[in-house]
Amino acid sequence: MVTTMPTDKDQEFVKFLLDSTRLGKIQWQPTAEQNEFTTTLQLKYTVSISTKVSFRDLVLTDDAGQQLVAVNSTDIEQVEELYELVRRQALNVDSVLDSLMRGEQITILSARYGAGAVWIDVAAQLRAKMQQGNLRMMVTNEEFGSDPVPNVAKSLEVSYSVGGKTYSKTVPETQMLVLPE
Repeated sequence: MVTTMPTDKDQEFVKFLLDSTRLGKIQWQPTAEQNEFTTTLQLKYTVSISTKVSFRDLVLTDDAGQQLVAVNSTDIEQVEELYELVRRQALNVDSVLDSLMRGEQITILSARYGAGAVWIDVAAQLRAKMQQGNLRMMVTNEEFGSDPVPNVAKSLEVSYSVGGKTYSKTVPETQMLVLPE
C-alpha cells in the first residue's frame, strides 16, 4: 500500500463516518479478524476499520475490491475516535456493561444451525463458548464441527434470556454472533 497524505476530502469522509456513526445512521459489524470492523455504504462500498500495533487503519473499497481511500490515525486523529466508537457499537459494549452492572446473565434456551428442513442442535456448543456472560463467535461449519446441509447457505437461530426477558436472533452463515446485543 502506497502511503500518501490524506486530502481534505479524506478528512471530510472520516468526519462523515464519525458523525453518522454517532447518530446511529451507520451500523458496524465485527469481522472474523480480531479488532476489525466493517460496514457497507450504498450497497457497493465497504469501509473497514482495524487496529494495528500503534495506530488505526481505515479503508474504503468498492464492490470490485479496489481500494479508494486508505488513511490511519497517524494521518487523521479522528480515525482513533471513530475506531473506539465503532468498536463499542459493534461489540455492544454499553449493553454488556449494563448487563454486568445489573448482574444479569445470558441463558441460551435453544440454538440450531442449518437450513430448510435440516438443522442440528448447537445449544450446548454455544453454552460452552460463553465467557463471563457474553458470547462472540463467527457462524461457520467449522465452529459447529458439521455442515448439516452442504453447498447451501445456512443460519444460526438462537433463543436466549437476559434478566427474565426472552429474545431470539438469527445470524447468517459467515456472520458474527454477538450476545448480548
